[in-house]
Amino acid sequence: MAQDWYAAFGLGSDDRSIDMIDANGVAIVAVQALHRMVQSLQQEVESLRSGLTADEASRSREDDRRMP
Repeated sequence: MAQDWYAAFGLGSDDRSIDMIDANGVAIVAVQALHRMVQSLQQEVESLRSGLTADEASRSREDDRRMP
């Protein structure tokens, strides 16, 4: 596992151990990346919801025009 870690991140003094400071740093960077991803997805959901609301309002107006 330490060899994989060293190969993937190039962190640590050798490929036989994982320093805790390096592991914590990688974990924090991963959490930050996930946070940005969630924010982006939340914005996309809000945009889609707004689009649905506009479509529903448009359909409602069309239905009102069709009714005598």
